[in-house]
Amino acid sequence: MELERGSTVGPRASTLNGGQCLLSWLKVGQVYPEAATDWVERMLREFSPRAVPSGGLNPRLSLRDDLAIESLSLVSLAVELGAQVGIDVADIDLELGDVKTVGDLVRVAETLRGMNGVEPLTGSA
Repeated sequence: MELERGSTVGPRASTLNGGQCLLSWLKVGQVYPEAATDWVERMLREFSPRAVPSGGLNPRLSLRDDLAIESLSLVSLAVELGAQVGIDVADIDLELGDVKTVGDLVRVAETLRGMNGVEPLTGSA
């Protein structure tokens, strides 16, 4: 299915860790108000059983060792990241085996945004 820039994709309902429902309207080619690093940091606060350091995450932080994100949580996190940009990660060939650090997860988030024609933002917004 070919979508034109600015066409609506959604509404998209998804459930965050803890049962909180998120409903969002997405547009192809939209620019998100937050950088991918900020988006990932916000999502890690929802999914990590450990406290996420404030003031920006070091991209070399280990998801498993530093933030206690296990493989099932990583899959749930990737599904939620995809859902927030209108991508069903079950329908794409998303390899999570090499996602070990915060920086790796930021690259996944940027890839998912790019698949929906979303213009990437980097750094802090």
